[in-house]
Amino acid sequence: MLGGKLMTIIGDEDTVTGFLMGGIGELNKERHPNFFVVDKETETKDIEASLKTFLARSDVGIVMITQCHAEKVRHLIDAHMEPIPTILEIPSKDNPYDPEKDSVLKRARFEIGKKNGFILGKPWFFCQLETEYSEFMESEQRHK
Repeated sequence: MLGGKLMTIIGDEDTVTGFLMGGIGELNKERHPNFFVVDKETETKDIEASLKTFLARSDVGIVMITQCHAEKVRHLIDAHMEPIPTILEIPSKDNPYDPEKDSVLKRARFEIGKKNGFILGKPWFFCQLETEYSEFMESEQRHK
């Protein structure tokens, strides 16, 4: 448990088993587990349902999901704006972690950069000028 909140995991059998052996396996009062094993027969709708369930549970603080499975439910991950539960994309045995695919990490980098006056490594005002210029050029193209 993490400050009274559970960690959950969605992933392949080997990844989930490793975390369960590390001691994160729990059942809540309704006897629902804090893990979901995905195999080649698992449909995307089942991954979506599991993620939605974990995000709705008040006893969950972190939802870990293997990145290869996160790709299948990216729309749900992108729509989740609450800080808790936090969604953490992790590597699996067969798929390394790619920070370029992690939308939560991208959002965090953007917010940190914005607070420091930088976006994507550039001063904020340059990004604003680039955006305004791009919008202007698109507008000009439409009028031609």
